[in-house]
Amino acid sequence: MSEKNSIRSLLKTARRTAIILIVILGAVGFSAWWTMHRAEQEMRANLLQKARLVAGTVEIERVQALSGTDEDLQNPEYLYLKEQFARAKEARSDCRFIYLMGRHPDGRVFFFVDNEAAGSEDESPAGQIYEEISSDYLRAFESNTEMIAGPVTDRWGTWVTALVPLHDPESGDLIAMLGMDVDAGVWKWNVASGAILSKLLIIVSSIGLVLLSFLFGFLYVMLRRVEKNIQEQQNDLIESERKFRSVIEQSNDAIYILYHESFDLVNKSFVDLTGITLEGTQDPGFDFLENLTPESRLLVSERLAMRERGEHPSDIYEFSLFNTLGEIRLVQASVSEIDYRDGKAIIGILRDITESRQAEMRLEESTKRFEDLAD
Repeated sequence: MSEKNSIRSLLKTARRTAIILIVILGAVGFSAWWTMHRAEQEMRANLLQKARLVAGTVEIERVQALSGTDEDLQNPEYLYLKEQFARAKEARSDCRFIYLMGRHPDGRVFFFVDNEAAGSEDESPAGQIYEEISSDYLRAFESNTEMIAGPVTDRWGTWVTALVPLHDPESGDLIAMLGMDVDAGVWKWNVASGAILSKLLIIVSSIGLVLLSFLFGFLYVMLRRVEKNIQEQQNDLIESERKFRSVIEQSNDAIYILYHESFDLVNKSFVDLTGITLEGTQDPGFDFLENLTPESRLLVSERLAMRERGEHPSDIYEFSLFNTLGEIRLVQASVSEIDYRDGKAIIGILRDITESRQAEMRLEESTKRFEDLAD
Protein backbone atom coordinates (compact mmCIF):
# COMPACT_ATOMS: atom_id res chain seq x y z
CA MET A 1 0.00 0.00 0.00
CA SER A 2 2.83 2.39 0.89
CA GLU A 3 4.51 1.53 -2.45
CA LYS A 4 1.33 2.61 -4.33
CA ASN A 5 1.24 5.85 -2.34
CA SER A 6 4.86 6.51 -3.25
CA ILE A 7 4.10 5.99 -6.96
CA ARG A 8 1.07 8.29 -6.72
CA SER A 9 3.22 10.92 -4.97
CA LEU A 10 5.90 10.68 -7.66
CA LEU A 11 3.28 11.03 -10.44
CA LYS A 12 1.74 14.02 -8.69
CA THR A 13 5.14 15.65 -8.34
CA ALA A 14 5.90 14.96 -12.03
CA ARG A 15 2.62 16.56 -13.09
CA ARG A 16 3.34 19.64 -10.99
CA THR A 17 6.84 19.87 -12.44
CA ALA A 18 5.49 19.55 -15.99
CA ILE A 19 2.93 22.31 -15.36
CA ILE A 20 5.61 24.58 -13.91
CA LEU A 21 7.88 23.94 -16.91
CA ILE A 22 5.03 24.68 -19.35
CA VAL A 23 4.25 27.93 -17.54
CA ILE A 24 7.92 28.92 -17.58
CA LEU A 25 8.29 28.09 -21.29
CA GLY A 26 5.10 30.01 -22.06
CA ALA A 27 6.33 33.01 -20.11
CA VAL A 28 9.69 32.84 -21.88
CA GLY A 29 8.01 32.61 -25.28
CA PHE A 30 5.68 35.53 -24.60
CA SER A 31 8.54 37.60 -23.21
CA ALA A 32 10.65 36.91 -26.31
CA TRP A 33 7.79 37.90 -28.63
CA TRP A 34 7.05 41.07 -26.67
CA THR A 35 10.74 42.02 -26.56
CA MET A 36 11.07 41.59 -30.35
CA HIS A 37 7.88 43.57 -30.98
CA ARG A 38 8.96 46.43 -28.73
CA ALA A 39 12.51 46.45 -30.16
CA GLU A 40 11.21 46.67 -33.73
CA GLN A 41 8.83 49.52 -32.88
CA GLU A 42 11.68 51.46 -31.29
CA MET A 43 13.93 50.77 -34.29
CA ARG A 44 11.24 51.97 -36.71
CA ALA A 45 10.75 55.19 -34.74
CA ASN A 46 14.52 55.75 -34.65
CA LEU A 47 14.91 55.15 -38.41
CA LEU A 48 12.08 57.57 -39.20
CA GLN A 49 13.67 60.22 -36.98
CA LYS A 50 17.00 59.83 -38.80
CA ALA A 51 15.22 60.29 -42.13
CA ARG A 52 13.46 63.41 -40.82
CA LEU A 53 16.82 64.91 -39.85
CA VAL A 54 18.27 64.29 -43.32
CA ALA A 55 15.11 65.68 -44.97
CA GLY A 56 15.42 68.80 -42.81
CA THR A 57 18.83 69.57 -44.32
CA VAL A 58 17.64 69.33 -47.94
CA GLU A 59 17.19 72.72 -49.59
CA ILE A 60 13.90 72.66 -51.49
CA GLU A 61 15.19 75.15 -54.08
CA ARG A 62 17.88 72.67 -55.15
CA VAL A 63 15.29 69.92 -55.67
CA GLN A 64 13.03 72.30 -57.60
CA ALA A 65 15.98 73.04 -59.90
CA LEU A 66 16.04 69.38 -61.03
CA SER A 67 14.17 68.07 -64.08
CA GLY A 68 14.05 64.42 -63.05
CA THR A 69 15.76 63.37 -66.31
CA ASP A 70 19.27 62.40 -67.40
CA GLU A 71 19.82 66.09 -68.20
CA ASP A 72 20.40 66.54 -64.45
CA LEU A 73 23.59 64.45 -64.46
CA GLN A 74 25.74 67.59 -64.96
CA ASN A 75 23.44 69.92 -63.03
CA PRO A 76 25.37 71.53 -60.12
CA GLU A 77 22.32 71.18 -57.86
CA TYR A 78 22.15 67.44 -58.64
CA LEU A 79 25.86 67.00 -57.88
CA TYR A 80 25.51 68.98 -54.64
CA LEU A 81 22.61 66.82 -53.42
CA LYS A 82 24.45 63.63 -54.40
CA GLU A 83 27.48 64.65 -52.33
CA GLN A 84 25.24 65.74 -49.44
CA PHE A 85 23.50 62.34 -49.38
CA ALA A 86 26.84 60.52 -49.57
CA ARG A 87 28.03 62.40 -46.44
CA ALA A 88 24.75 61.73 -44.67
CA LYS A 89 25.01 58.01 -45.48
CA GLU A 90 28.57 57.87 -44.06
CA ALA A 91 27.23 59.36 -40.81
CA ARG A 92 24.73 56.49 -40.48
CA SER A 93 26.47 53.13 -40.60
CA ASP A 94 23.22 51.13 -40.63
CA CYS A 95 21.89 52.94 -43.72
CA ARG A 96 22.55 51.62 -47.26
CA PHE A 97 20.78 54.10 -49.54
CA ILE A 98 19.51 57.68 -49.25
CA TYR A 99 17.65 59.09 -52.24
CA LEU A 100 14.91 61.36 -53.54
CA MET A 101 11.99 60.12 -55.64
CA GLY A 102 9.44 62.02 -57.71
CA ARG A 103 6.24 61.06 -59.49
CA HIS A 104 5.21 61.76 -63.07
CA PRO A 105 1.64 62.85 -63.87
CA ASP A 106 0.97 59.34 -65.24
CA GLY A 107 1.78 57.88 -61.79
CA ARG A 108 5.22 56.46 -62.56
CA VAL A 109 7.79 57.00 -59.83
CA PHE A 110 11.34 58.03 -60.76
CA PHE A 111 14.60 58.84 -58.98
CA PHE A 112 15.86 62.42 -58.68
CA VAL A 113 19.20 61.61 -57.01
CA ASP A 114 20.84 59.11 -54.64
CA ASN A 115 23.99 58.77 -52.54
CA GLU A 116 25.81 56.32 -54.84
CA ALA A 117 28.92 57.40 -56.76
CA ALA A 118 28.39 58.08 -60.46
CA GLY A 119 28.80 54.85 -62.43
CA SER A 120 28.27 52.57 -59.42
CA GLU A 121 26.39 49.36 -60.26
CA ASP A 122 23.95 50.21 -57.45
CA GLU A 123 23.39 53.80 -58.59
CA SER A 124 19.89 55.01 -59.50
CA PRO A 125 20.73 57.70 -62.08
CA ALA A 126 18.61 60.79 -62.57
CA GLY A 127 15.28 60.03 -64.24
CA GLN A 128 15.43 56.24 -63.79
CA ILE A 129 11.91 54.78 -63.46
CA TYR A 130 11.33 52.71 -60.33
CA GLU A 131 9.61 49.83 -62.12
CA GLU A 132 9.19 47.46 -59.17
CA ILE A 133 8.04 50.06 -56.64
CA SER A 134 6.01 48.50 -53.83
CA SER A 135 2.47 49.39 -52.85
CA ASP A 136 3.79 50.71 -49.52
CA TYR A 137 5.87 53.35 -51.32
CA LEU A 138 2.92 54.31 -53.51
CA ARG A 139 0.75 54.67 -50.41
CA ALA A 140 3.24 57.20 -49.03
CA PHE A 141 2.94 59.24 -52.24
CA GLU A 142 -0.84 59.02 -52.29
CA SER A 143 -1.31 59.90 -48.62
CA ASN A 144 1.51 62.49 -48.71
CA THR A 145 2.67 61.33 -45.26
CA GLU A 146 5.83 59.92 -43.72
CA MET A 147 5.97 56.22 -42.93
CA ILE A 148 8.13 53.10 -42.49
CA ALA A 149 7.71 50.59 -45.33
CA GLY A 150 8.86 47.03 -45.62
CA PRO A 151 10.46 44.73 -45.75
CA VAL A 152 10.15 45.22 -49.54
CA THR A 153 12.22 43.60 -52.30
CA ASP A 154 13.51 45.21 -55.49
CA ARG A 155 16.46 44.71 -57.86
CA TRP A 156 18.87 46.11 -55.25
CA GLY A 157 17.83 43.82 -52.38
CA THR A 158 15.32 43.62 -49.55
CA TRP A 159 14.87 46.73 -47.41
CA VAL A 160 13.14 48.40 -44.53
CA THR A 161 12.63 51.99 -45.67
CA ALA A 162 11.83 55.33 -44.04
CA LEU A 163 9.86 57.64 -46.35
CA VAL A 164 9.58 61.38 -45.61
CA PRO A 165 7.81 63.82 -48.00
CA LEU A 166 9.39 67.16 -48.93
CA HIS A 167 6.92 69.99 -49.47
CA ASP A 168 6.98 73.39 -51.14
CA PRO A 169 7.09 75.77 -48.12
CA GLU A 170 4.72 78.20 -49.80
CA SER A 171 2.14 76.03 -51.56
CA GLY A 172 2.50 72.89 -49.44
CA ASP A 173 2.66 70.76 -52.62
CA LEU A 174 4.65 67.52 -52.58
CA ILE A 175 8.03 68.15 -54.24
CA ALA A 176 9.81 64.84 -53.63
CA MET A 177 9.87 61.81 -51.34
CA LEU A 178 13.06 61.12 -49.38
CA GLY A 179 13.88 57.43 -48.86
CA MET A 180 16.35 55.89 -46.41
CA ASP A 181 16.99 52.12 -46.80
CA VAL A 182 18.27 49.65 -44.21
CA ASP A 183 19.11 46.08 -45.24
CA ALA A 184 16.23 43.85 -44.06
CA GLY A 185 18.62 41.06 -43.06
CA VAL A 186 20.59 43.37 -40.79
CA TRP A 187 17.32 44.79 -39.48
CA LYS A 188 15.91 41.37 -38.54
CA TRP A 189 19.20 40.32 -36.95
CA ASN A 190 19.27 43.45 -34.77
CA VAL A 191 15.68 42.81 -33.67
CA ALA A 192 16.26 39.10 -33.02
CA SER A 193 19.59 39.52 -31.24
CA GLY A 194 18.04 41.83 -28.65
CA ALA A 195 15.16 39.39 -28.08
CA ILE A 196 17.52 36.40 -27.86
CA LEU A 197 19.62 38.10 -25.19
CA SER A 198 16.49 38.90 -23.18
CA LYS A 199 15.22 35.33 -23.57
CA LEU A 200 18.53 33.86 -22.43
CA LEU A 201 18.53 36.02 -19.32
CA ILE A 202 15.02 34.85 -18.44
CA ILE A 203 15.90 31.17 -18.93
CA VAL A 204 19.10 31.55 -16.93
CA SER A 205 17.18 33.25 -14.13
CA SER A 206 14.65 30.38 -14.05
CA ILE A 207 17.30 27.70 -13.97
CA GLY A 208 19.13 29.72 -11.36
CA LEU A 209 16.40 28.94 -8.83
CA VAL A 210 17.76 25.38 -8.83
CA LEU A 211 21.38 25.80 -9.91
CA LEU A 212 22.14 29.24 -8.51
CA SER A 213 25.66 28.50 -7.36
CA PHE A 214 26.61 26.93 -10.74
CA LEU A 215 25.31 29.90 -12.74
CA PHE A 216 27.00 32.72 -10.82
CA GLY A 217 30.03 32.62 -13.10
CA PHE A 218 27.89 32.38 -16.26
CA LEU A 219 25.74 35.34 -15.23
CA TYR A 220 28.83 37.37 -14.46
CA VAL A 221 30.15 36.77 -17.99
CA MET A 222 26.76 37.62 -19.53
CA LEU A 223 26.48 40.82 -17.50
CA ARG A 224 29.98 41.82 -18.55
CA ARG A 225 28.96 41.32 -22.18
CA VAL A 226 25.82 43.38 -21.66
CA GLU A 227 27.88 46.09 -20.00
CA LYS A 228 30.28 46.04 -22.96
CA ASN A 229 27.37 46.27 -25.42
CA ILE A 230 25.91 49.21 -23.51
CA GLN A 231 29.28 50.95 -23.54
CA GLU A 232 29.62 50.32 -27.27
CA GLN A 233 26.11 51.67 -27.85
CA GLN A 234 26.94 54.78 -25.82
CA ASN A 235 30.12 55.26 -27.88
CA ASP A 236 28.08 54.81 -31.07
CA LEU A 237 25.58 57.41 -29.85
CA ILE A 238 28.40 59.86 -29.11
CA GLU A 239 29.91 59.25 -32.56
CA SER A 240 26.48 59.53 -34.21
CA GLU A 241 25.84 62.86 -32.46
CA ARG A 242 29.26 64.11 -33.57
CA LYS A 243 28.49 63.25 -37.20
CA PHE A 244 25.00 64.72 -36.84
CA ARG A 245 26.51 67.97 -35.59
CA SER A 246 28.94 67.89 -38.53
CA VAL A 247 26.06 67.61 -41.03
CA ILE A 248 24.26 70.53 -39.35
CA GLU A 249 27.44 72.61 -39.30
CA GLN A 250 27.88 72.15 -43.07
CA SER A 251 24.34 73.29 -43.87
CA ASN A 252 23.85 76.62 -45.65
CA ASP A 253 20.74 77.25 -43.57
CA ALA A 254 20.97 78.66 -40.05
CA ILE A 255 20.17 75.80 -37.67
CA TYR A 256 19.75 75.74 -33.89
CA ILE A 257 18.62 73.18 -31.30
CA LEU A 258 16.71 74.14 -28.14
CA TYR A 259 17.12 71.60 -25.35
CA HIS A 260 15.55 72.11 -21.93
CA GLU A 261 14.50 75.62 -23.09
CA SER A 262 18.11 76.64 -23.77
CA PHE A 263 20.22 76.79 -26.94
CA ASP A 264 22.29 73.61 -27.08
CA LEU A 265 23.64 73.95 -30.63
CA VAL A 266 23.94 76.67 -33.28
CA ASN A 267 25.78 76.23 -36.58
CA LYS A 268 28.09 78.65 -38.39
CA SER A 269 25.32 79.85 -40.71
CA PHE A 270 23.27 80.81 -37.64
CA VAL A 271 26.19 82.84 -36.27
CA ASP A 272 26.79 84.46 -39.67
CA LEU A 273 23.12 85.46 -39.98
CA THR A 274 22.42 86.66 -36.43
CA GLY A 275 25.84 87.35 -34.94
CA ILE A 276 24.80 85.22 -31.95
CA THR A 277 27.23 82.55 -30.77
CA LEU A 278 26.38 79.57 -28.56
CA GLU A 279 28.35 81.22 -25.75
CA GLY A 280 26.30 84.38 -26.21
CA THR A 281 23.07 82.48 -25.64
CA GLN A 282 24.33 81.44 -22.20
CA ASP A 283 24.53 85.04 -20.93
CA PRO A 284 21.98 85.66 -18.12
CA GLY A 285 20.42 88.62 -19.93
CA PHE A 286 20.22 87.00 -23.36
CA ASP A 287 16.86 87.24 -25.13
CA PHE A 288 16.65 86.14 -28.76
CA LEU A 289 13.55 88.31 -29.27
CA GLU A 290 15.72 91.43 -28.97
CA ASN A 291 17.24 90.56 -32.37
CA LEU A 292 13.82 90.68 -34.03
CA THR A 293 11.94 93.64 -35.45
CA PRO A 294 9.07 94.91 -33.23
CA GLU A 295 6.41 93.31 -35.46
CA SER A 296 8.21 89.97 -35.47
CA ARG A 297 8.61 90.05 -31.67
CA LEU A 298 4.85 90.19 -31.36
CA LEU A 299 4.47 87.36 -33.86
CA VAL A 300 6.98 85.05 -32.17
CA SER A 301 5.70 85.91 -28.68
CA GLU A 302 2.16 84.99 -29.73
CA ARG A 303 3.39 81.66 -31.13
CA LEU A 304 5.13 80.89 -27.83
CA ALA A 305 1.94 81.75 -25.96
CA MET A 306 -0.08 79.46 -28.25
CA ARG A 307 2.26 76.56 -27.49
CA GLU A 308 1.97 77.21 -23.75
CA ARG A 309 -1.82 77.04 -24.13
CA GLY A 310 -1.47 73.63 -25.79
CA GLU A 311 -2.25 74.93 -29.27
CA HIS A 312 -0.25 73.91 -32.34
CA PRO A 313 0.74 76.82 -34.59
CA SER A 314 2.16 76.10 -38.05
CA ASP A 315 5.71 74.71 -38.04
CA ILE A 316 6.68 76.98 -40.94
CA TYR A 317 6.41 80.77 -40.64
CA GLU A 318 8.29 83.97 -41.48
CA PHE A 319 9.71 86.80 -39.41
CA SER A 320 12.29 89.59 -39.69
CA LEU A 321 15.49 90.01 -37.69
CA PHE A 322 18.57 92.22 -37.63
CA ASN A 323 21.73 90.64 -39.03
CA THR A 324 25.32 91.33 -37.95
CA LEU A 325 25.38 94.52 -40.07
CA GLY A 326 22.18 95.82 -38.55
CA GLU A 327 20.23 95.09 -41.75
CA ILE A 328 16.71 93.73 -41.59
CA ARG A 329 16.56 90.22 -43.08
CA LEU A 330 13.41 88.24 -43.80
CA VAL A 331 13.76 84.59 -42.79
CA GLN A 332 11.59 81.53 -43.17
CA ALA A 333 11.59 79.40 -40.04
CA SER A 334 10.83 75.68 -39.88
CA VAL A 335 10.63 74.13 -36.40
CA SER A 336 9.96 70.57 -35.28
CA GLU A 337 10.35 68.36 -32.23
CA ILE A 338 13.03 65.64 -32.27
CA ASP A 339 14.36 62.91 -29.98
CA TYR A 340 17.57 64.27 -28.55
CA ARG A 341 19.86 62.71 -25.95
CA ASP A 342 17.61 61.61 -23.08
CA GLY A 343 14.52 63.60 -24.03
CA LYS A 344 12.95 65.92 -26.58
CA ALA A 345 14.36 69.01 -28.25
CA ILE A 346 13.28 71.63 -30.77
CA ILE A 347 15.27 71.95 -34.00
CA GLY A 348 14.83 75.17 -35.94
CA ILE A 349 15.97 75.88 -39.50
CA LEU A 350 16.17 79.55 -40.58
CA ARG A 351 16.44 80.32 -44.29
CA ASP A 352 17.23 83.86 -45.46
CA ILE A 353 14.59 84.64 -48.13
CA THR A 354 15.18 88.41 -48.33
CA GLU A 355 16.59 88.43 -51.87
CA SER A 356 14.01 85.99 -53.23
CA ARG A 357 11.15 88.01 -51.74
CA GLN A 358 12.60 91.27 -53.08
CA ALA A 359 12.95 89.66 -56.53
CA GLU A 360 9.29 88.66 -56.39
CA MET A 361 8.27 92.21 -55.50
CA ARG A 362 10.39 93.66 -58.32
CA LEU A 363 8.79 91.23 -60.75
CA GLU A 364 5.31 92.22 -59.59
CA GLU A 365 6.14 95.92 -59.93
CA SER A 366 7.60 95.37 -63.40
CA THR A 367 4.52 93.41 -64.45
CA LYS A 368 2.24 96.14 -63.12
CA ARG A 369 4.18 98.86 -64.99
CA PHE A 370 3.96 96.84 -68.18
CA GLU A 371 0.22 96.41 -67.73
CA ASP A 372 -0.17 100.16 -67.06
CA LEU A 373 1.77 100.96 -70.26
CA ALA A 374 -0.34 98.49 -72.22
CA ASP A 375 -3.50 100.21 -70.97
